[in-house]
Amino acid sequence: QEEFGIDLCVVTNPMHFLRGVPDNEAIAKIANWNDAAKRIEDESGGTMLSFAGAIPNGGPAMMRELERALGELSLRGVFI
Repeated sequence: QEEFGIDLCVVTNPMHFLRGVPDNEAIAKIANWNDAAKRIEDESGGTMLSFAGAIPNGGPAMMRELERALGELSLRGVFI
């Protein structure tokens, strides 16, 4: 990044692969992404920030995972 003058990268995952996946499986995959996103951010030395993944209409379980990602994991945005 530094070589090309890039100070900060934002890492996201559009979650398109979850189309048609049952909600409970989709939430588990999103939680897995959110954990990985946090690791990416933590290991970047401040040069990357990661956005939580979310799907529209995911219901209460999706909202709980989103709250965890933004609260417990301290991810700084959401890619819907």
